[in-house]
Amino acid sequence: MIDPQGTVLSSSLPDAPPRFRSFAHLLFDGPGDPVVLLGSLDSRLVSLSLNRLRSASLSLIQRLADRGIKPGQTVCLLRLPRTSETLIAVAHVALSAWGVRVLLPMFVEPERIGRWLVASQGKLLLWNHREATERSEVEADQDLVRALTQHAQQAGVPTCCLERDLGLEHLLENDDPAPADAMVESLLRSRGPEDPCLLLTTSGTSGRSKMVQYSAGAFLRSCAAWEQAGLLHPDRLGGRGLCLLFAHSMGLRALWNALWSRSPLCLVPPEWFVEHPERARSFLVQMQPEHITGGPAVFRTLIELARVFPHLKDECLGSIRCAVSSGAPFDPSLAKRLHSALHLHLYNALGLTETQQVASTAVLGPLSIREPCLGNLLPGVRLRLLPAKDAPPD
Repeated sequence: MIDPQGTVLSSSLPDAPPRFRSFAHLLFDGPGDPVVLLGSLDSRLVSLSLNRLRSASLSLIQRLADRGIKPGQTVCLLRLPRTSETLIAVAHVALSAWGVRVLLPMFVEPERIGRWLVASQGKLLLWNHREATERSEVEADQDLVRALTQHAQQAGVPTCCLERDLGLEHLLENDDPAPADAMVESLLRSRGPEDPCLLLTTSGTSGRSKMVQYSAGAFLRSCAAWEQAGLLHPDRLGGRGLCLLFAHSMGLRALWNALWSRSPLCLVPPEWFVEHPERARSFLVQMQPEHITGGPAVFRTLIELARVFPHLKDECLGSIRCAVSSGAPFDPSLAKRLHSALHLHLYNALGLTETQQVASTAVLGPLSIREPCLGNLLPGVRLRLLPAKDAPPD
């Protein structure tokens, strides 16, 4: 008989408490030499060490404090089309370590963002207005910025440019560390793991997009679970990770995993793969990514890039040794195409915006790891399987 209350599955792996007690502890603990971000400033490749990320974060926090922002408040961080994801990632690290709750919309929809600013009691909208308006020749980008500005004004929320108003691009090119030991000590003391850190919008597959609130501890426990499950091992998802969509639970998880493991996260503006494929190719050659997690669109992009630039298989795509499908139902035909094009096995993982990643065929354990199965549960995960409404009684 099928139990109407469902069957509860638990991970076969023991729980592992996080090694870091807060985002600030994760950011400022240990040596600062490792490179943790590879990304873009305008059309230039930038390599950011942990020391440079620390310095830029402290300076950015001070400049935002001068504008009246305080820990516990909400700031909207918005990545405009064709602008650097690197600036958004750095700002997200700084705000999170400071204890500011970040509203991070997955899609740039002016009316919804206006409503989210009101609902979250947002104090500021941060974006790279300069790059979107002065360096983009796409008229739709200009129209979008005007509409967003109007809705932010209607919500009573001021806007602030990461580049022009806060000088973040210059901070990332500055080698001089910020002398702020007292500031670091204050950050390490001020916030706890269960403080709210993020409002992430969903894709709206259930009917309409909504906001999901995360605590810092949710990401820290996720990092610890990945480490305990062996996912951060070099033959799995350790090393240089490629991210093609930062404003997503997968992108944020990739960021904190990179900082946790002190391995670089590779950020490339997704529009480049269609509009500037040669530039995207150049970045990938220099970055040499080793693993990637994404939905079907990500892997179709890689397959198309390999078709247009066949030599990429040897120049950079050959460095990718692990690929994981998540965020959408597993597509066996896509997995076959990826294997044919790049000789990559495509793992399957289950993760919702509301839950983090909970299962993966890249995790060894008692359950089947043959795709399209969901694989084994990560440490700390309990999963209740409920019978379908029309399931027979036995």
